[in-house]
Amino acid sequence: MRIATYNIHRAIGFDGNQDIERIYKILQSLDADIIALQEVNFETKECENVLQYWADRTQMTAIKGVTFKDQRGNFGNAILTRLPYLEYKLHDISKTGREPRLAIELELQIKHQKVQIIATHLGLKASERRQQIDYLLDKVCDSDAKIKILLGDLNEWFRWSRQLRRLRNFFGPIETPHTFPAIWPFLSLDRFWITSQSSIKSIQVPRSSTAKLASDHLPLLVEVEI
Repeated sequence: MRIATYNIHRAIGFDGNQDIERIYKILQSLDADIIALQEVNFETKECENVLQYWADRTQMTAIKGVTFKDQRGNFGNAILTRLPYLEYKLHDISKTGREPRLAIELELQIKHQKVQIIATHLGLKASERRQQIDYLLDKVCDSDAKIKILLGDLNEWFRWSRQLRRLRNFFGPIETPHTFPAIWPFLSLDRFWITSQSSIKSIQVPRSSTAKLASDHLPLLVEVEI
């Protein structure tokens, strides 16, 4: 199973252009079974339903997680999946006075094993992330899934931050390639965690010229064997 997380920055690239076709080309090249997206602008001048446009062209199912609406339309997180799922839930993890935040929890059945996937985009303030990680780890612990995955843009700039240490202690150490800024990445803002360490076969960051231009983040792609 190939799983990706990608902060698409409203499909606005380093050239200042919003280009949903450019993002589509990257999504297609990932050839992933599940793609978690952050900073999705669901409507643009070119397309009334951007997420469905990508879903149709990649032949995937779209799950929308709107966090707020501004003058540019609905905005938030999303998941594209090739795999059938049992159910999904949207979790409001916002902190009062801060930008709204959301997590999408997806439950799948793969080879007779239940898999929980939580995709999210955490806040910019450390106190936000502490509360949000508390909440998400509770959801992971509450699940009876055999394999549990947490991924997304965690907005943790410092490799040895307290919150990343908590996640390492819970899931175990996992390789964290640099994904930000896309043009010359030196920070690991986009993360992937899984309870079954031995199932990871590869972790990679596609660095095509298109990927470097299309968003301020590069996608993170992980292959796991279930």
